[in-house]
Amino acid sequence: MGVLQKRAVAWCLAAVMALGSVVGLGGMKLHAQRREAVEAFTTGKDGFSPYSDLQNRSETAYNLIAMAGQVLEADDQSLQAAAKAWEAMEKAERPEEYGAANSALQGAIDNLYQAMAASGRLDDRQQALAKGQYANFESRRSNLKFDDYYNDKAEAYNKACSGFPAGLIAGLTGNGKLPVFR
Repeated sequence: MGVLQKRAVAWCLAAVMALGSVVGLGGMKLHAQRREAVEAFTTGKDGFSPYSDLQNRSETAYNLIAMAGQVLEADDQSLQAAAKAWEAMEKAERPEEYGAANSALQGAIDNLYQAMAASGRLDDRQQALAKGQYANFESRRSNLKFDDYYNDKAEAYNKACSGFPAGLIAGLTGNGKLPVFR
């Protein structure tokens, strides 16, 4: 009697093939959905993208850090934390890394701006410059929050990843959930 004629082997082979097709087809569909969301992150719509907003936030954070370096001591905790958070933003490559870096940068820049204001070392011109940079930093936060084009795609992908077998497939391929900025 041949190996394929045995029922148990035939059932096992059929199960492996079925599982392979579910994982394979599901993986392709999930990958396409993620690729679309990542493209929305980088290129955006109508000239607006989370990536460009995050780059702008990084630039204004750098400007605030440079200004703070002129009025705060080099060992100031808020200055060091902001510099560290800015470096993480500069090193980010994937949307997930940008999302985590953005959260850390937000808190660090908030604390730095408060420390600068509390230092009493800013003249009127420096205060106006710092206020303008901080306002720009915050306005880009608002842009991220209301970017429905990207956020809707990221939420749809994340929802798809929360089910079975998509969650397993996403975990196996290293494609976790995408950041949502709402």
